[in-house]
Amino acid sequence: MPASVARLLRLVALLAWSLIALVVTANGATAERRVALVIGNSNYRTADLKLTNPKNDAEDVATALRKLGFEVLVETDSNFSDFGKALQQFARMSANADTSLFYYAGHAVQYQGQNYLLPTDAEVKDDIGLQYETVRVDDVRAALDRTHGIKIMVLDACRNNPVSARLVKLPAPQEDIPEPTSRTRGIGRIDKSEGLIIAYAASPGDVALDGQGRNSPFTAAFLRRLAQPGLEIETLFRRVAADVVAATHGQQRPETYVSLVSDYVLNQSDRFAWNKIKDSDDPASFENFLKRFPSSYYGIEARYRLDALERALDQHKQDVLRAAEKRALAAAAEAAKACKEDQAKLEAVGPRDADALQALIDSKPCDKVKAAAQARLAALRAQLLQEARACRRDSAALEALGPQDEAGARDLMAKTTCATVRDAARDKIAAIAADRARQAQICQSENSTLQGLAKTGTRADIDAFRKKAQCPATIAAAWQVIRELAVADAACARDNAALAAIGPNDGDSLRALLNRTSCNNVKETAQARLTKLEAVHAKEAAACRRDEDLFKGLAANSGRKDLQALRGQIECPAVLAKIDKKLSAIATACSQDEASLDLVAPDNRSALEDMLGKTTCAEVKSAATARIAALDRKKAQQAAACSQEGQQFAALQKKGADGRVELATFEDKLTCETLRPTVQAALEELDKAASAAVNSPVQIRTAQGELKRLGCYAGSLDGLLGPSTRAAWTQYFEHRGDAKEAKMEPKINADFIGTLKQQKSRVCPLVCPNGQIAKEDHCVPGAIAHEEETPRVRAHRESRPPHHAREHRRADDKPARKRETPPHARDVARGGHSRSHGGGGGGGSGSGGGASTALGVGF
Repeated sequence: MPASVARLLRLVALLAWSLIALVVTANGATAERRVALVIGNSNYRTADLKLTNPKNDAEDVATALRKLGFEVLVETDSNFSDFGKALQQFARMSANADTSLFYYAGHAVQYQGQNYLLPTDAEVKDDIGLQYETVRVDDVRAALDRTHGIKIMVLDACRNNPVSARLVKLPAPQEDIPEPTSRTRGIGRIDKSEGLIIAYAASPGDVALDGQGRNSPFTAAFLRRLAQPGLEIETLFRRVAADVVAATHGQQRPETYVSLVSDYVLNQSDRFAWNKIKDSDDPASFENFLKRFPSSYYGIEARYRLDALERALDQHKQDVLRAAEKRALAAAAEAAKACKEDQAKLEAVGPRDADALQALIDSKPCDKVKAAAQARLAALRAQLLQEARACRRDSAALEALGPQDEAGARDLMAKTTCATVRDAARDKIAAIAADRARQAQICQSENSTLQGLAKTGTRADIDAFRKKAQCPATIAAAWQVIRELAVADAACARDNAALAAIGPNDGDSLRALLNRTSCNNVKETAQARLTKLEAVHAKEAAACRRDEDLFKGLAANSGRKDLQALRGQIECPAVLAKIDKKLSAIATACSQDEASLDLVAPDNRSALEDMLGKTTCAEVKSAATARIAALDRKKAQQAAACSQEGQQFAALQKKGADGRVELATFEDKLTCETLRPTVQAALEELDKAASAAVNSPVQIRTAQGELKRLGCYAGSLDGLLGPSTRAAWTQYFEHRGDAKEAKMEPKINADFIGTLKQQKSRVCPLVCPNGQIAKEDHCVPGAIAHEEETPRVRAHRESRPPHHAREHRRADDKPARKRETPPHARDVARGGHSRSHGGGGGGGSGSGGGASTALGVGF
């Protein structure tokens, strides 16, 4: 919009805006602080007071108030204590607030002119309970009165409840209160004050409905109207009342009390929208505002501003149209003149000047010239595009050529239509020629340097030159020189090695090396050694003849010691060499025989004897003889050990199952390996027989030992299934609590013995005679024996016959062999007796019970 029009619109609206400037300033100058306490009680402790919707109502109202800028404290299912704490906090919040709002959904009653809100734990049975278990509405009023601004109380209460019914039945009050206000249903009217708005969900004395949906009818209407911006609060509650009456078909009629000196709006979202557009010059802004907020307080001003802007725009349009007609005539003449000038500019543009054509089009010429220029530009661009493609193709072909491909560059330069490619190909051809000339100059210089190095330089010098060289031919020639020098160096190295290998007295080898070598330093060294050798040979000739005679006089089969003794007398190197050669041969033979001896197995006597017959080495003969002697000694020892262990095995086999443990110990300590398989087979046979046997003497003897350890057997380990052993069987199972097994015929096998061995502690208790007491596992003299006996032992002792004479042993109770009784068992035998039904030493009848007498069973 032009600046002149904008100024005109602002002048038109200035007067109207100044009329409400103070109001707008007051509404938007400072941010309003709003606080709210929202309480919804559904789950009352008393079953017939429970409600469905108050909790939902409170949560939804709290959400709606937060959207409107309220600082909300919300409590649901609040008991008396929580209700009081929330009210206390709300009073503190209200002290500095511009608006305070209290919302309550739940049970409430009116009694004697006072209104009471019911916490969830209220159990009102009479008027006294009403005073101490409910929250007075006057206390809520007190918290609201701390606010100096707007105070709002919304009571969606007065639902029909049994509390009202109980209070109605109470006797008439003694106070001088009119009867109609003393007991009623619902909530009575609350005293009014300045700046207070009270919204009742129902008329005073009537009950509010809980509703069938998520919210009560009143709260549903309240939430719906809260969402409408710009509703003045009295209008808002008036519309809420109308909605509730319609929804309940007249059964519920809300009532509102308003005591305000100015308008107040709960949902002020229209004010924030208005502040954004109030200075706008765009009519669409005000039209949109009126559509969004048709009930807004600012609607009149918005409509006035819109009308003023539209009138100003209409006037401006008329002025513009008149001016436009004048300008159109002048513009037509000017356009015709300008078009002729544009046509002249187009004709002046060169045939390939695309930039000039584009500049002419951008200068906005007349349509005719513009169309012609665009057509020329399109054709030129198509032509340039085709040329560019050809240039890119030829440029790619040029780049694909090798760095020295002069023929390819010349061929491309002849065929291309692209000037840049042609120039680039020409430059490449020139560069190739210049590089070829430079390379030829470099090769000439480097070849001259290489020739000089080949005559005087070392292989390292030539290799260093090769690494720096640039001419391929020179590099190849340098490699050839390096290879030739390497061959020469290798030959000198071989000759040096051959010279070093020649003995100090080998004149013939020195002469042969001098004849074939071409290495100067080898020649010089070999010649010096040969001259010195020839002088020495002349001196040694006489000594060699003497020493040769001594060597020839030595016996042909002389040993190493004789040769070494002769060597100490010899001076002639030739003779020394012969002696050393013979000594070396002897040493080699001994070394081979020693290696062969090492490979012979330690117990291979025949191989040792064969080695002893073949070797000529004294040391090998001595070692072989010693090993044969050691084998003879070991064989004699093994034969003696096997004979002795064979006798022991035969003795253990005669014991049969009784010798099983000793036989296993014998097998662990066995040294005669030829006997071991036989011993292992005997052990396996004994194990098979033992696992299948029942009540064998060995098994009975083992079980007797274990039963004695457990305190259930006091007899000897005779291996017989006699009365005492049977009594021990019975006593063991009785004390284990297995009465059925105790009565069965004893079956002593490996499983039973294994079970006994797993038992770590005593099973059968120690029973002592009169005058003695049990102390640990022994019977000891005691002054008062009965006081230390257990009740079970005492009852058993008292049930025994008075006579405990020792009876004759039966034949099957006699021990198989005499065993020495352990010291602690002998001590017990002198003073203890067994239980009457236990396996003692007496020979009672039956299963070992009755009046048999036995030794004590401690150990």
